[in-house]
Amino acid sequence: MCLNDYRTEKKNANKGLWIEMKESAEYQEGKKERYKIEQKNGEAKSRHGLARCRYLGLAKYAVQALMVGMVMNLKRMVKLLCGVTMTAKLARAA
Repeated sequence: MCLNDYRTEKKNANKGLWIEMKESAEYQEGKKERYKIEQKNGEAKSRHGLARCRYLGLAKYAVQALMVGMVMNLKRMVKLLCGVTMTAKLARAA
C-alpha cells in the first residue's frame, strides 16, 4: 500500500495513524519492493488480457485470473530452467 499525500496532510486529528504507518520500517521496506509487484500486474494486464474480463461472473473471472497467473509462472520457470525468455522468441520470429 502506498499512501497518498492527502492522508498525511489532513488538518484534523485523524492523520496521526497514517503518519505513524508512513514512518514505520515495514512500510518503507514494502514501498521499496512494490515496483516488482506492479511490473507483474502490468504484464498481466497488457500482455495477458487481464485488463478485460473474458467471461461474465466472479467465478469465471477468477478462473481467468488463475490461468493468467499459471502462464506467468510457467514463463518464469522456463526462464529459470533454460535461460530463454519468451519475449526473445517473439522478437526473433517477427
